[in-house]
Amino acid sequence: MHSLLQSQDASTRPNAQNIANLVRALAVLKHQLKDARFLDDFCIYMHSLLQSQDARARPTAQNIANTLWALAVLKQPPKDARLLDDFCMYMYSLLHSRDVRARPNAQEVANTQWGLAKMKHAPSSGVASATLDYFVALCQAPGLQPTPQETSNCFLACAELNLDICRAQVEVLLKHLLQPHVTKVEYQEYSNTAWSLAVMGCLEASMFDALLYQFTMKHKLLLEEHGTEATSAQPTVEAAKQLHQAIEYLRPSQGSGQMEAWSRLHSRLQAVAPAPHPVPQYFRGHTKFHDALATHRLLYKPMVPCGMYQADAVLSPHGSNGPQVILMLQRSKHFVRNVRSRLLGSVRFRMKMLGRYGAVVTVPYKQGRSSVESMAGAIEAAVEAKTGLPLDFFRH
Repeated sequence: MHSLLQSQDASTRPNAQNIANLVRALAVLKHQLKDARFLDDFCIYMHSLLQSQDARARPTAQNIANTLWALAVLKQPPKDARLLDDFCMYMYSLLHSRDVRARPNAQEVANTQWGLAKMKHAPSSGVASATLDYFVALCQAPGLQPTPQETSNCFLACAELNLDICRAQVEVLLKHLLQPHVTKVEYQEYSNTAWSLAVMGCLEASMFDALLYQFTMKHKLLLEEHGTEATSAQPTVEAAKQLHQAIEYLRPSQGSGQMEAWSRLHSRLQAVAPAPHPVPQYFRGHTKFHDALATHRLLYKPMVPCGMYQADAVLSPHGSNGPQVILMLQRSKHFVRNVRSRLLGSVRFRMKMLGRYGAVVTVPYKQGRSSVESMAGAIEAAVEAKTGLPLDFFRH
């Protein structure tokens, strides 16, 4: 197939459908090509068809959606982010095409949004806004309405890429998600939605209560059908984790008078999906990070669970006086790929939740370029800037 891309005989070259089908098949089979450049070449070829003089040769919305979905599954986004920008603009142009048949359906919009979120690529604000308006309108269009999975994927993309969404849109999407019978909605779709709403700062106790009620009803029906010992009746660890991260967002401050209501909600969640035990997440940068902390002779604890999240290290001041400092390594993968100043929603949310346990200090880490010495200097500068205290305050 790759050798045909540059064929001199135009009739033998693959069309957009061929490319989309091939890439999607690779994703379904989870087959990684030995030469990743092949996928890049397929993307470039698909991109070249966008402006074809022959309208029939241009990709359809399904072609674009399947390609982006597949690239996300294969974890191989194109090296040139401008290709994704142009694919986004092309999909945007199809939203209000005069040919109604050319307009994307709910699945194609959701797959595109999901693929972009997994590849950490944000569409422009105008494209994102128009796409969300279009998707919300589909929720109210008989025969064109999105499935629960498509709706939860839309929420997930908005959360991870920090896309603007208003309360009215949240209410329409959430109402649509909660309408189908629980047998038609997966655990993960309820948990994705609760987590996404928390990340976007939209989650309210009444929303979580409605999602948890549906989640619990599904659990009850599955237990009756398969028995209490059946694995298929139990929520996944990921679903339980997301729900507990979402309810932690709702936890009121002590003395607010709302703790009793929150505790009842938390007990209901714990009964159906117990909080999973935190598993330390290590990567190669932690070794240099801990060596950098050791060079300063700091009083610290590594890999500390803080609620449903993990601090890379926690600094304790002398005599427990003063602020506890939560250290978090900040890596390039924590940012939107094409907007390097924008943190991913999941990372921003983690920082927010860790902030309940102390002053969060981020330490930049660049794989292969950060040395122990540079990290030690970054730690000292960041801690002093955040707390206003000299590093001696945290030394042995």
